[in-house]
This record gives sequence, C-alpha cells and structure tokens, in this order.
Amino acid sequence: MYWPIGTPRIFATSSRSGPAFNLVVSQDGLPNPFDNRPTDEPSSYLNAQSQHSQQHDDIELTTPLTPVTPAIQSVDHDDAHGSETARLSPRLNVNIPLKDPVLALRISRPGHLFAVITSTSMTIWQAKPTVILAVVVRSESSLSTYGENVDLLLRPDSAIFVVRTSLGYLITYSLAMDSEAQVYKPYFPSYANIQRRRQNHHGGPGSTAPDQYLWGPGEGQGVRDVSVRFRMVIKVDAGIESALALDDELVVATRKPAAVQCIRWTPDQGGSQTKTEILGRMGWLDKKITVVEMTHDRPMNLSTWITSDGKVYAVQRLHPRDQSQGNSHTVDPKKLFKGHCFHTPSQPEEAAKRAVINARFSLVAVGCADGCIRVYSARDYAGNIPPSHTHTIPVSTSVSGSITTLSYSPDGYCLFAGFENGWATWSVYGKPGSHSFGAHEAIIDANGEKWIAGVGDAVWLGSGSEILITHRQHEAIWALEMARSAVVGNYNAANLMRTVLQTSTNVMIYRGYDLPDLAGISAEPHLWHTTKIPSAYLLHQWPIRHTVVSPDGRYVAVAGRRGLAHYSVNSGRWKTFANEAMENEFQVRGSMCWYQHILVAAVEANKAHELRLYSRETGLDSSQVLHTQPLPAPVVLVTTTGEDSLLVYTYENLLYHFIFAPTDGSIRLVQLGQIAFHGIVRSPARVRGLSWILPDSQLVDGDPSQDVAVASVLFLVDAKLVLLQPSFNSEGNLKYDMKVIAQNVEFHTHLFLPDILRFFLTEGRTVDAVKLSEQYQKLEYFAHALEVLLHKVLDDEVDSGPSPEEAILPRVLSLLSSFKQYLDIVVQCTRKTEARQWRTLFAYLPPVQELFEESLQRGSLKTAGGYLIILHTLDELGSASEQTVRLLSRAMKEGDWDLCKELARFLAAMDETGDTLREAMEGVNITLRSNEDRSGIMSRLDVPNSRGVNGLGLKYAEQSDEMESEGQSTSDAASF
Repeated sequence: MYWPIGTPRIFATSSRSGPAFNLVVSQDGLPNPFDNRPTDEPSSYLNAQSQHSQQHDDIELTTPLTPVTPAIQSVDHDDAHGSETARLSPRLNVNIPLKDPVLALRISRPGHLFAVITSTSMTIWQAKPTVILAVVVRSESSLSTYGENVDLLLRPDSAIFVVRTSLGYLITYSLAMDSEAQVYKPYFPSYANIQRRRQNHHGGPGSTAPDQYLWGPGEGQGVRDVSVRFRMVIKVDAGIESALALDDELVVATRKPAAVQCIRWTPDQGGSQTKTEILGRMGWLDKKITVVEMTHDRPMNLSTWITSDGKVYAVQRLHPRDQSQGNSHTVDPKKLFKGHCFHTPSQPEEAAKRAVINARFSLVAVGCADGCIRVYSARDYAGNIPPSHTHTIPVSTSVSGSITTLSYSPDGYCLFAGFENGWATWSVYGKPGSHSFGAHEAIIDANGEKWIAGVGDAVWLGSGSEILITHRQHEAIWALEMARSAVVGNYNAANLMRTVLQTSTNVMIYRGYDLPDLAGISAEPHLWHTTKIPSAYLLHQWPIRHTVVSPDGRYVAVAGRRGLAHYSVNSGRWKTFANEAMENEFQVRGSMCWYQHILVAAVEANKAHELRLYSRETGLDSSQVLHTQPLPAPVVLVTTTGEDSLLVYTYENLLYHFIFAPTDGSIRLVQLGQIAFHGIVRSPARVRGLSWILPDSQLVDGDPSQDVAVASVLFLVDAKLVLLQPSFNSEGNLKYDMKVIAQNVEFHTHLFLPDILRFFLTEGRTVDAVKLSEQYQKLEYFAHALEVLLHKVLDDEVDSGPSPEEAILPRVLSLLSSFKQYLDIVVQCTRKTEARQWRTLFAYLPPVQELFEESLQRGSLKTAGGYLIILHTLDELGSASEQTVRLLSRAMKEGDWDLCKELARFLAAMDETGDTLREAMEGVNITLRSNEDRSGIMSRLDVPNSRGVNGLGLKYAEQSDEMESEGQSTSDAASF
C-alpha cells in the first residue's frame, strides 16, 4: 500500500549561511545575566521581543497555573515575576548549538507544525512550507539548574510545549500564532495582465496569484508569525519515568513512589489542578512496577501503558461523569484509571518496548525486545484484546538493534518501525514492505545518509504522503516521500482493478492492463502514465486525500482538503474550479466513484451531507452540478454496481440503493430502497468496502425496487470478508444470515528475480546480475529462483538454437557457478526438462563425471544420485559402474537408507533379471541369493519384483503392477 520513492529532502537548523530564524535564549525563569549591560548595547531585539510578548499577553492562553502537590513542586519563577526580557534574551557572544543531534520529534494533531529538541534547544518548524518558525536555546544557568533536555511533549493543539529534563523538571512554553500575519511574503508591484486561475491549466505561472509564485504544495498560507514564551518550570521530586500530553491534562508517571499524576492545563471548577493515584492501589496492575511508556489515541479514547516488567495494558481515564453512571458502592471516586493487561511476555525477549494504536482498524501494535511486532485486535473496552498477527523483521536483532519508534500512517494502512540500525514497513495486516537493512554501510557513511542506518523518531506528514525521520546522532530531519495506492483513500472495484498510485504531487496510472499481450510490448508505450496534479490546486488543498479512477481507466479524480479536480488520460487535461470560493465551499467526505463520464462525490458543504454529480464534459462550477442528493448522515463509502446502480453506506449504518436515471439530457439519482444493518454491523467506520450480489432471475426480469430484499451483501470489515444473505422469518420480516468468507487478507507473491537477472545477462551486465543475486541469496527460495531462470533460458535456446555469441545459457551457468547451490540447481533443472535438452545444457558445463565427483566430495549424496542418472541417460555409465557402487557404499555408511532404496530401485529398473543390482551389491560386500526371502536385504531396501518395475523410472517404481512398459523411458528415469 505504501512505497518510499526518491531521495528524501533534508532539513536542519545548520547551514552554510547564518540563521535567519527567530532565535531566543531562554533563562527559564532564572535571573538574566545580561540585565546589567550598559544601555548603549544593542537592545532593539530585546525591546521588540518585549513588545511582541506584551501583545501576546492579551491573548487568552490556556496554560496552567503553578500546581502544588506533594510529589510535584513548582520552581518559584512565573510570569508575574520579572519582565519578559528576564526570561527570553538573545544569545550574545555564545556559540549556538545548531549541530547537536536531535533527541525527540513531535508533531501537532492537525499536522501544521512539528518540533524537535536537542540537549540544549527546542526548534519549532512549520510543516508546509518546511521552515523554522522559532528556536529556543536554553542558557547555561538553566541547563546547570534543571538539567539537559531529554524528551519533548506537545499538547495536541500545539499551544503548549513541555520539555522534560534530566534532573526531573518539566519546562513549559506557550506558543501564540497570528493567523493573519505572514513573514517572507513576496511582493510584485504590477500583475494586472496576469490571469489569476485558468480552468484547464497544469499549474503554470498563469494559474496562481503573483504572491504565490514561490510556494509549493500546501504552502499557500505562507510562513506564519509565531511567538514562543516561557511559562513555568515544574519540579517532580518523585522522578519522571514517562509523561503524556493530552488535550485537558498532562499525565506524569513517577518513579519513587510509583504513581500516575494528572496535571490539568487549567484548574477545574473546584479550583483543583492535580490528581494522583498510586500504582500499588490499582488492582489491575502488578505490584512493584513502574510505567515506562505511555501512548494515547483520541479517536478510540484509549491509552497504552508499558510497565517495567514488559507487560502492556489498555487503559482508560475515569472521569467523574463516568463514575456517576456506575454503582456508587463499587466505584471509588479516587480511582483515576481502569485497565486490562493484554500482552504478557513469556520470556525476556517478548518484553514490550514500544506500543502504538491504530484506530482505523482497532489494532494495537507492540514492539518487543526480540524485534518482532505483535499486533492485537481491540474488540471492546472490557479487556477483550486477543492477538491478531505478528510483524517480523528480515534480520536478527543483532543487526537491527532495539526498536526505537512505532507509527501507523494516518489512514492506518501502513506501519513504520524504526530501529537503532534501520527501519522497516508493513501493510496493516502484515505484508512486508520496504526496509533499509540491506544498505551498504560504506555508502551510508560516505553520503551521510544516517536516515538509512537508524531512526530516533518518525512522524507522518500530509495524510501519509511523507514521513519525517530523525537519527539520534545527527542534527538533520529527513522527509521521505511515499507513494500510496489509491485504495487507501477510496476502496472500490475500479481502484482495485486498475493500479493507481498517488504521491504528494503526482498521480501514476498503470496501463499494462489495456495491452493485449505483455510479452509483445514494444519499447514505445509506457506502462505507467504519470501526471502532475495542478499546482494551483495543490497550493491550498494539499495533501491529496482521495484518488479514484474510472472503470475504463479514462478518467481520474482527486480531492484534497477542500474541493476536487479531475483529469482525462486521453486528452491529458485537468479541470479545476475557476472560482476559489466554489472550491473551498465543500469538502469530499467519504469517497468518490465514476459512472461513465459522471463523477459521484460524497461531500460536506455548510454542515450538510450530500451526493453531487459532476460531468467530465462540463466545467467545474457550482452552477454545472448535474444533480445534488441530500443525505441525513456522513457517507462512509459510495460504489457503483451492476449497469446503473449506486450503493451509498452512511455512518447511520444504512445502505442506500440509487439508480442513475437520465432526464432531459441530464442525469439524476433516484432512490429505490435502503437497508438498515443495526445489530449486524457494530461500527460503520470499520467497513472498508462493500458490494452486493443479485440472483440471476432478479437481474433478468426482476423489479429493481426489490433489489434490496433479495441481494446478498458483501462487507469488508477490517480484514474479514463477510457475506450477509437475506431470508424471511416466520413473521415475514427480512433478516440476514451472516457468514465470514475470509478471516484475513489473502495475497500471493510473484517471482520477479529471474526476469531481472535475465535482462542483465542479455545486456551483458554480468557483474550487475551477480551483485543483485547476492542481495537475495539469504532467501529460502533463492535456489528455486535461479532454477526457474535456468529452466526458462534452456527451453528457449533448445528451440531457437542461437549462435554462441548470442547464447545466454553460458552466461546463466556462469552466474550459477558463483553460488554454492550451483550443483543442486542444475540437477533440479534436469528433473523438470526432457532428456533431449540435456545435451544442450551440458555442452556448456564440465563433464558430468566431474560434477558427480564434486557432489560426492561435498557430501551432497542426493545431488550425486541425480548426476548418476544423467550419466546413465547419456550412455556414459556401465551396467554396475564404479560410481554406483561408491555412491551406494557411501549412502550405507552414512545411514541414508532412503537414498539406498532409490538406488536399489534404479538398478532393479535397469535389468529385470536382477543381475545389475546383484553386481552392485557384491561391490559393497553384500551377497544376494536368488531364493532370498522378503525379510532379507531386498525387503529392507524396498526393492519390488522385477515384473512390476521393468522399464519404469524411479518415480513410478512404487506404483501398482498394472503399470508396465515395453522399454526404459529416459525421461522417467530422470525423476530420481
């Protein structure tokens, strides 16, 4: 579903030029050492900062007052003491630590800004454009008093930043942003002759306002003006194990005593601001443990706690309103949390290190000490969280190092795992994606590409279009662009049938399905059609959240933050809204689909939900909408079915059935029925796809209005494919019988290595072929891939008979000889080819006798047996040759009785009189009597009567006596 593309962009506070960002030095409430400076020192910066802060003092900032609790004590520095310049001052004659490595990376919930910390500073970045908004550098006195930075917490709305220090302090800063003011805004004095927007433009100079020339996707709002100021320092005497910033409060897990404390950002109605619960008093937790990591997911209203003994708990916050709903005699008002343990390590390697929640699919992923990621399915809040599946890294933990971060993409379809020495991705249900563990260390060091060699933190940006990566030993932030399947935003039949990938700026459509014969493709047509989304649309509406292709592959539509745009593959023309107000008037919520040249979009406009029909043949304009169908609830998904039907599933758990009805040269939707799935589908948001199946009789001559009563509905819920079959109960009411068709995602793999290797060898790039093969030689099926390559090339060259200069077979055999499985691969190939092809194969190989000897020296007795058959087939072997005796003797000495049986059958098949077998047995000092009973050596070797095996190959020697042959078949003999 997700694939990294291109080279990541690099961002850092350091550069060759001097920093131009808003840099302040924070004393964090301590006395300013620069207060006694003479007045003739440059102070305009101080005055500007003081005035700027005074302006922001009028803004209502939801920052907490200083809390006072037994375990948490505030340091006596608050906004009421001293002036703003006593806490924020410029760094004068002091080295700015711009090249310190990044320790933590956090992003706001909307994704519009993110922040990083080093041991001495905090940097706040704007996501688009990716620029530094402010840098706060802590003074030497602050570092010596409170300790260096250890971790960073960010309130989800990004109004408050909390820096955790090494000496157990929490330093809080507030951020104020002016939504109107911008910095670095370009000015063009005259642009009267420039067209503001053009309907069918790809995003060139004439499609944007002049002051937006310099901006890229998502950068239309420009660079915001922000103000950061110190608020307070909180001292935690009990020591900090972990902390978590939520919307309403700051949750701190302490060390001694082991407790969890909740600090509200603002006091409640009773004036209280802190609450504490000792871990030992939580009956659902083990004794003598601490909470070492906490995560929270807002959509599921669920947290995970990892304890010091490696267990993981699913935890919910108890609020007074929740406690009032329960029985007063069973609920303790002092209880703050309730939870259930769902991961208990059976051995130290299974101890949990990281955890993350996937609300889209109701999953919880737990990264363990052994590098495996164990995923659990959260079915309810009562502790029913069974195991779902496991993600396994392709290398050992000694290579990967410990897991450092886990992060699901915003749509939940991709899991990114960062390790000390690399990273890896998987699809939501465990299909391996990309990883960086195969990179060469020398190249990484030479190019400074630390993002490949290890991950400190990682966060997703732009609805999954990019991922930001940091390294614990580097100051840079890498932005790696991802290509996503269109299925993640619109799960419908067209997107599944026709592969469409979307990136931050492009849409890529695979056109190979339209070609009749892939083997006959010329070099002219391209299999991928790539088009750039108009920059005028991306400027304000990035990121793209929905992409849908028409069933015939002719049209593509995209939708970002607001509005939509569509594209014709044949004409290469985009259409966007000519009026920006019309574009911003609605947002696509749910999904889209194509019906012929009609685009069906489920939108939200003016807090109302509706379906809109847009024609590709007309311009995008509010007055050009073909039809608008109001809906009472948001749409989960829309999809076409049959010839003219449309299915719409909403969050009210209702499935609507519409048909497209032509009227007066236009088209409109007519509702024919609806089905309620209350009590059947528990959570509509977890439905990823749907369709239905109509009986043949209904399709031929049935009433379309009765489709809802006879249709069998298919739902894709999480990873399960569910079939709902209609029936009527005794009272004549419609009911549905549910049957799970598939329990998990089914997939198959395609072996691509032989085709790529053959291409390299055909082009004469043998060295490249060897290097590529070495990358895959650790795979279990590596030998099979080389065998497929040899088999295909041998088949082709036996029939075509190329000249020695054009023959590829010698190059293939030269490649195979580079690997230890060489002898086995050749034998396996001969078993699956006709004997007439063997002479072509062995014309480029050493004599078979030498291959037999080499196999015997390596101890590969089975392989040596294969070459024994080849020697016999090519008439290079006597009746009871020395090679047969040596191999039989070696097999008996090593106790390989299965091979002895196969050799005995082979010799018995060669001669119905048994003389050949008797001669070989005498060669190994075993004498057979003609009247030997079946309890002797013949029965031990499972040698059948000669009457039943005369002329049969070894593969068929155990079949019934009815199978007879007039003569020996060399191809059958090859099936040793």
